[in-house]
Amino acid sequence: MSVTLFATIISIVALVTCRPLTLASRLSSVPLYQHLFFGATAIVALIWSLKYTPHPLLTIHFLCATTLTLLLGARLALMSLALVILIFLLTTGAGLNSWGLSFVIWGIIPVTFSRASLLLSQKFLPRHLFIYLLVNGFITGALAILLTLIAQYLAFIWITGGDWQSQLTYLNVTPLLMFPEGLLNGMAITLLAVYKPHWLKTYDDRIYLNEGKD
Repeated sequence: MSVTLFATIISIVALVTCRPLTLASRLSSVPLYQHLFFGATAIVALIWSLKYTPHPLLTIHFLCATTLTLLLGARLALMSLALVILIFLLTTGAGLNSWGLSFVIWGIIPVTFSRASLLLSQKFLPRHLFIYLLVNGFITGALAILLTLIAQYLAFIWITGGDWQSQLTYLNVTPLLMFPEGLLNGMAITLLAVYKPHWLKTYDDRIYLNEGKD
């Protein structure tokens, strides 16, 4: 079984476990969810168009997966990224045969990591606004793109069978992307938490602003 076929199967299973029919029902019944889902999807698709392609099989761009996870929740974030990746592949002419592998690398990995980071911070760290913004927004966003780029690099080496040492220059841009990615996610979550906290599915003023009181 090829790696692309295996990745496609994983992607389909992941989307099925998200219960898309239930999510579609929720979107149709709550206008705010519709606006957030389609608006965020369109904005992230636009951000992804700002890309760098050092090799036909390698594309580097901002993810915003952490922001989507905190804004929509993990399941809707995966559905949103599935659409973003579809749009990205169609507009760049990359071909839909790479959608499964792209979804695993650019969708499942960063969303799963962002969700796990949120759960761990809620369990082991104080539920404070500063913790939410710094750890779940900035640091998680930076680490999410680190994991994504490493996974993309390993997939590239696996598929092409190329000399991994000669391709290490690809990873040189990783530190340069970690800070901007973290900053982008951190700023987005900060603005949402301050001006539209009810938009964030994973945030609650009653919890993060009242921690330590009484």
